[in-house]
Amino acid sequence: MKNIAKIIPIHPEVAELLTSQSSQIEALQSQILELGRQNIALAAEAEGRELTEQQLAAADARIRELEAALVLANLPAGSRDNVIQMVREAA
Repeated sequence: MKNIAKIIPIHPEVAELLTSQSSQIEALQSQILELGRQNIALAAEAEGRELTEQQLAAADARIRELEAALVLANLPAGSRDNVIQMVREAA
């Protein structure tokens, strides 16, 4: 902005105001860039959490399946066969 004051005669207060605004614009641009970086980092973190939640849901489902299989394995043979037959018919 100081170059403008040399090329075009302007009042010193106007030149000071323009310089101040230029500095504010630069500061805002820096803040925008930083917020963009933070936004990208937060998006990556959210994506990682979503993946972790999906993995936990899959692990929970597998645990439930294993618990059901364990219960089935502990049943007497006749009851176990009945349960297996019911599952086959339902499938």
